[in-house]
This record gives sequence, structure tokens and C-alpha cells, in this order.
Amino acid sequence: MNLSVTESQIAIAASIGSATKEFEYQIDSHPAEHKPLSQEILEQTFSVTANEPFVLGQLICGDLPEIVIPPKQLKQVRRDLYAELSQLRRPLRRQVTTAHRQNALNSLLPEGRGPAKKRETRVLLRDSRDQRILQDQSVDSILVP
Repeated sequence: MNLSVTESQIAIAASIGSATKEFEYQIDSHPAEHKPLSQEILEQTFSVTANEPFVLGQLICGDLPEIVIPPKQLKQVRRDLYAELSQLRRPLRRQVTTAHRQNALNSLLPEGRGPAKKRETRVLLRDSRDQRILQDQSVDSILVP
């Protein structure tokens, strides 16, 4: 996760698998008197993922301004970010699940054999009077003796 912080906004670039998305959040900040915003504070805040299945891998942030962001607002940014990442994750998860399911189905077939072919109905005619069967739409071919 890459963070860029200004006095009025936090810009975040987050990656899920091979997908990367950028987010921007408006913030209220105050000049720091004692303890300014630091990478440790950001790591502590964004490493908490609550019920989301995310793990903070690496947090990269450049030079941070000498400001204080209210903790409540910083936590809200985190919640909003993880909610949006969760929405981004759903289609990716469906694609992976579909690919895994298709691979599993393909592994059940014998090698060198593709998917099952269309079922074909053949009828053996014993007498020429049985030719009316040609009018039946479910019959694909006839065998003549």
C-alpha cells in the first residue's frame, strides 16, 4: 500500500492480487504540537482489517507533513478503504473460483478427450413403412438394413 498525505487529503494506492487501484480521501488536519503523523501510526491504523480478509503487506509513505489527523477520521478512512477494496475483490474472487471449478471439471475427463458431445439419436428401420420416423425432430439419423 502506498500512501501520500497532504494537509487536506490522503491518497492511497492499494493492490489486491494483480489489480491496483487508487483512492483519495478528504481529511481535516491540525498542525502537530507534540506527536506528528508518522509511518508507525499509519501502519498501526491500516494493519487492523476487522472482518475483511486483507493483510497489510507493506506500507510505503513518503515524507509526511507535520500534522495530526483525528484518530476517529483516520479509522473512518481505513473502514472506507477496506469496504471499497472488498467491492473490488468480489469479481476477482469469482474469476478465480470459476477458473478453479473449470480446472477441476477438466481433470475429471480422460486425457485427450474434450467435453461431452451432443447426444445423438439413431433409429434402425426394419421396414420401408417405418419411414414416417423421419418426421420426428428428436431423431438425428436412421439406419437402413
